[in-house]
Amino acid sequence: MRTNFDAAITYDVPAFHTGHLVEAIGNHWSFDTRISARSATPVDVIANEGTNPTNGTSLNYHPNRVPDQPLYLHDPSLPGGRVINAAAYSTPTDGNGNPLLIEGNAGRNSARGFDAIQADLALRREFPIHEGVGLQFRAEAFNLLNHPIFGAVYNQLNSSPNSTAGSSLFGQAYQTLNTSLGTLNPLYQSGGPRSMQFTLRLHF
Repeated sequence: MRTNFDAAITYDVPAFHTGHLVEAIGNHWSFDTRISARSATPVDVIANEGTNPTNGTSLNYHPNRVPDQPLYLHDPSLPGGRVINAAAYSTPTDGNGNPLLIEGNAGRNSARGFDAIQADLALRREFPIHEGVGLQFRAEAFNLLNHPIFGAVYNQLNSSPNSTAGSSLFGQAYQTLNTSLGTLNPLYQSGGPRSMQFTLRLHF
């Protein structure tokens, strides 16, 4: 990941002193925001899959890079507006055109997926009850701008029984980021569609 930016800001709204009604409604409000942005993560383009004859483990072979072809093609109809150009790669072959299980010159992580930009916002209000006791209301919005964030990209150049994707889908995003991270429910991961939650908490 080449670039990563994170910022968190908390702002307490200044108190009003213009009457009991205004003070009751307008005081004790605060805002919290978190902004995160990172550049695109690598995509490891795979040409062929084989098996290590020594121990039976799976091996991935990278393709050759075609120098006169652009690495990406832009298409507004596709997720993220672009796709990795399949014509920018070629599979090593023998004299008869049969694929060879050899390492090409493209190397590991030769392409990039999509960046991730997200802004979260929270609005909270404190209700003092007694000394050391209070009630807090909090409304939170995650991915406030509903900016689409794409995760996993099909990286298998050629179709094969063990491939993760056919060549017709090569280079396209097939998941949003929140469904690509694993471990937790996608609802609680970053990179999903805009969502909101409300909490009421008694603290003492």
